[in-house]
Amino acid sequence: MNNTTNINELAKTLNSDFIFYYEMKNGKQYSIGSRQESQIKAELDQLSQDQLIELKSLLTVDIELVTRYFLHFVDLPESIENAPSKMSTIFSNAWYYMKKGIYATFSECLKASWRAYKTVKALKNGIVSFSYRKATGAIRTATGTLNGSLYAFTGKGVRTESKPDAIKYYDTEKDGWRMFRIERLLQVAA
Repeated sequence: MNNTTNINELAKTLNSDFIFYYEMKNGKQYSIGSRQESQIKAELDQLSQDQLIELKSLLTVDIELVTRYFLHFVDLPESIENAPSKMSTIFSNAWYYMKKGIYATFSECLKASWRAYKTVKALKNGIVSFSYRKATGAIRTATGTLNGSLYAFTGKGVRTESKPDAIKYYDTEKDGWRMFRIERLLQVAA
């Protein structure tokens, strides 16, 4: 099944087949709804942001109802045109670093912004090994990911957006969320 077919099938499922508020039902409807939710989450984890935006545009059901079950759609732009471009993100982050005084020159800020962008992209694609200097001065070698299909974690709610100078990741060794500041990143293994 190609991605377009998969997105259309997911839209159909969410628009008409998914049992919203299944947890208030009993017996067969509860188990069907719970199973559907797990299957849909697994499929949503495989989609890129552009594919999620396309899927969101196909939804006819109230988006607040959908985000109650699927956090994939929270803070997602309405369309691909509204999503910031790669270069826009990199330059915005570089200016953020410059204004905060993290680096002395804009050239260093741009290099750090590119390094952060590439690190986050690698984390979203799979498991990555990298090292960074902790606040105590110790060097930490970590293995982490941002790919939702590679870890099982149930959050307690929606968190606010993090600052551009902080990189969050799911530590696969410690089985929990961790974060480090961009200026402390030492090396990313290929």
